[in-house]
Amino acid sequence: MADIHAIHAPPDAPTEAPKYWAFISYSHSDERNCRWLHRALERYRVPAHLVGKRPGGVVIPPKLFPVFRDRDELPGSGSLGAKLQQALADSQALIVVCSPRAARSHWVNEEIKHYKRLGRAERVLALIVDGEPYAAARGRPERECFPEALRYELGADGELSDTPAEPLAADLRRGGDGRSNAKLKLIAGILGVGFDQLRQRELIARNRRLAVLSALTTGVAAVTVVLAILAVQARNEAQVQQQRAEIARLDAERRQRQAEGLIEFMLGDLRDKLEPIGKLEILDAVGHQAMDYFATLDPSDETDAALASRATALRQIGEVRQKQGDMDGASAAYREAHRLDSELVERHPGAVDYLANTGESEFSVGYALFAQGQLDEALPWMQRYAETAERLLSLDPERPESMLARVHANMNLGALSVSRGQAGEAQAYFEAAGTAQRELLDVDPDNREYLTTMSGIHSWLAYLHGQQRAWGTALDHGLKQVELARALLRLSPEDAGFHQDLVKALHYVLYNQARLQPVAPDAPELREALALSAALVERDGENIEYLRAHWVSLARLENAQLWAGELTAAEATNAEGLALSEDLLRRAPGHATVIDDYLQIQQRAAKLRWLLGRRDEARQGVDRVLARFDPSTDARVARSQAWIGLHLLAAWFDEGATRAARLAAATALMNAGGAELPAELRLRHRALIGDPDAAAVYRELAPLERRHPYLLQLCSESSACEIAATSESAASHR
Repeated sequence: MADIHAIHAPPDAPTEAPKYWAFISYSHSDERNCRWLHRALERYRVPAHLVGKRPGGVVIPPKLFPVFRDRDELPGSGSLGAKLQQALADSQALIVVCSPRAARSHWVNEEIKHYKRLGRAERVLALIVDGEPYAAARGRPERECFPEALRYELGADGELSDTPAEPLAADLRRGGDGRSNAKLKLIAGILGVGFDQLRQRELIARNRRLAVLSALTTGVAAVTVVLAILAVQARNEAQVQQQRAEIARLDAERRQRQAEGLIEFMLGDLRDKLEPIGKLEILDAVGHQAMDYFATLDPSDETDAALASRATALRQIGEVRQKQGDMDGASAAYREAHRLDSELVERHPGAVDYLANTGESEFSVGYALFAQGQLDEALPWMQRYAETAERLLSLDPERPESMLARVHANMNLGALSVSRGQAGEAQAYFEAAGTAQRELLDVDPDNREYLTTMSGIHSWLAYLHGQQRAWGTALDHGLKQVELARALLRLSPEDAGFHQDLVKALHYVLYNQARLQPVAPDAPELREALALSAALVERDGENIEYLRAHWVSLARLENAQLWAGELTAAEATNAEGLALSEDLLRRAPGHATVIDDYLQIQQRAAKLRWLLGRRDEARQGVDRVLARFDPSTDARVARSQAWIGLHLLAAWFDEGATRAARLAAATALMNAGGAELPAELRLRHRALIGDPDAAAVYRELAPLERRHPYLLQLCSESSACEIAATSESAASHR
């Protein structure tokens, strides 16, 4: 591999300035490095002694502006679009951001081949950001960072030959050139000058700036003395103050640029490195450090970049608050981020990046409301996000990020439809999202964000098909989700978020497997889910998403133990889940899902005590839970099916006038719900009121559901399903 020192222009080099000084080709997984390179090239000031010279047949300009990025040019077909081809032809050099992702990218390879076919192979430059050059030849193809078209020369037919190429490369990896030298090497290659020329000029210019500043300081001091001697104190003071103010202004601008660069790093590269660790307090500290900096800025000095960074920091703080269970704090941070993003969109209506940030904030506000069970309030925010996604697509229909925004918008509206009991509408949203997401994956199959999104779509479809009692189809979606989660972990084995995704996928598989046949307490999927969720809690015990993942793992284990007849073990698991649920409710009292989880496990605890013959203890436990909440002031409680189930249990465990009052309360809740309730709840209700139609509800249950220990216990105490229960019990013992 040759280092970049200079590129000699080929015979057909243009003699007038190119339209683009460089074309950056990269995998979208490396976009952060590409953004840095793009800014570094366009902001670079060429040394004055080189401006106007023609070392490569092209007049060197004062600045390398513009530089072309292909982020907006991905075509939908299998070949490069005309716009991309023209941009390549108009570019003085091609810079390839090299990584294992880029080496596997079809589009990066095609761009290199097209540029070489223009007779410009000598102008192809490489920037290594990850992986190893020529690793494929050493038997490590997964670490190869050079695309095939970069590793081999073109033959006379314009196709790749077997003749190895020796691309000129700068190295951004740890222990490589570093950002400053890598940038200068690439610029030297673009301009056709020696790297040492630029490096020496950089050092000379830096020393000159220091000398000028020193001389200026000395001069100011000398003038001050002279003016003092001449007793022109008033005039002297004014001049000195003016000079000092100018120096202070320049120094403040320099420090602000440095600070904004640091903040951008903290909220970008540093966050990307910290997030997989899964430690909320670290991310929280990063967000607050950024906000402390913004608090020092005078509003008149705040640039658009600073405003955008502040909104990003607020969204990060909101995400941390959300994972800590502080939904009010999360909502406040998200709304302030949305205000700032909206202000930037008003200033720059056609700026895609600012509009995309606004969409993120719209989603975040909507999600905070959704998590608190405020569905009617969440809906307009999710609709606004969907409108923003469509606007992004209209501005740039081939931008992958805009296509992904539409996918996410459909998923959000689908999730809201599920919570509002609109299953058919929800399924349509998720199927549309799945179709669009598969198209994105076809173009970039190893894109982590695409894989994560597809996993989420399968998760929702598994849930919806499970609600329709199509257990086999639901299980298929769950298994696909597990497959995607394992693929993500192969790409990033230490990423805590991907471990969490795998736990959730295993939960869906276990849930749907249990509808087809009982899951054993030592089933491999169950053991893996328990181990993974326990490890997440160990990693960060403040993260309510990790705590809840372990709570669900315990619920799956408890059900498996029930089916196996291990009632004592099931009660011990239930007790562990109860303690965890109390902790979650303490941390996140306003989280709708946490409230529903708490009611569910209290209902299971009462059923377990009933099953174990401790009826009075079961009744007392239900009474304590019912006294703890007030559904008249909290719609999240009233909407919970577990809340209805607890009222039915309270009536079942009581008798006489008290039973009648409890039954009336349960009936009112069932009638107010609107949505179709599970057959098991309806069966319990009809058994209580002595409805002869209870047998019809019993027949709605699948054979496996009728054999569940709780159903058998209910039927043993009620004539509603006495005959069927007897036959089922006999069948289960044969």
